[in-house]
Amino acid sequence: MNPSEIPEKPLYASMNMKRENPERIYFFEKENGSIIFAKEHEAHRIYRRRNQVIGQDKEKIKFLGSSDGVIFFKAVEEAKVIFNQKGLEAAQERIRQGEKEELEVARGQMIPPRNMDAIDRGNNPINLQTYGNI
Repeated sequence: MNPSEIPEKPLYASMNMKRENPERIYFFEKENGSIIFAKEHEAHRIYRRRNQVIGQDKEKIKFLGSSDGVIFFKAVEEAKVIFNQKGLEAAQERIRQGEKEELEVARGQMIPPRNMDAIDRGNNPINLQTYGNI
């Protein structure tokens, strides 16, 4: 890139996070006490203990609960507005706060992820025992 091609205006970050609607979020706690959250496909692998790295011991992960994701979705929407007004750090803080609020709602709601071992063409889980029967 030539120096003449460098734009005169400073570069800026943008928050283009597109989410159509809230998705169910599943929360897990690792052995070291850190909390992770995942969407349904990844949560199924964690829940069924299929997350082992070859050559390492399986990490014990505890299922904390699940939620519908509405609070986190609203936090992301609010973070977009905060980003334009106050900047990146304030928006990140709002997203972290939304994660914590969502975790508090999820605790105790022990709805496990659907079984993703067998899925149809639309990535929807199916029951192989009844699949194809009319």
